[in-house]
Amino acid sequence: MQDIIDRHAVKAMKDKEKFINNVLLSMNESNAERSEKVKAEIEKLKKRNAELDQMYIRLYEDYSSGKLSELERQHKAKSAVVTNAEQFTESLAQCAGMKKLTATVLNTLIEKIEVHNPVMVNGVKEQKLTVYYKFVGQID
Repeated sequence: MQDIIDRHAVKAMKDKEKFINNVLLSMNESNAERSEKVKAEIEKLKKRNAELDQMYIRLYEDYSSGKLSELERQHKAKSAVVTNAEQFTESLAQCAGMKKLTATVLNTLIEKIEVHNPVMVNGVKEQKLTVYYKFVGQID
């Protein structure tokens, strides 16, 4: 860094007027470059502002037409499904590794069990059970 300063000092002492003119010219070029950058940034911001205006208009139209309410309802329904799945997973984790099926396990995991009428299949009586788990319902 010091060598750069020394070079500039030598140039300034050699021809002070020329050095000052070069500095001023360099400053003017820098100001012009900055001015162009500022103009470009202003144009970019104006364009983004117009995009945001259009987004607000579409959002208002969706809200006024009821479309937004439907999207909110769908979002809430999906959130509830996720919450139920998380609660079911936590319940399963609590019951994992148990050796016996106890009333506590049944009450923790199962909402209801449907027992269907028995049917004869190839001379063997079969009876179907449908298990509905808490939070998530029937799982195949």
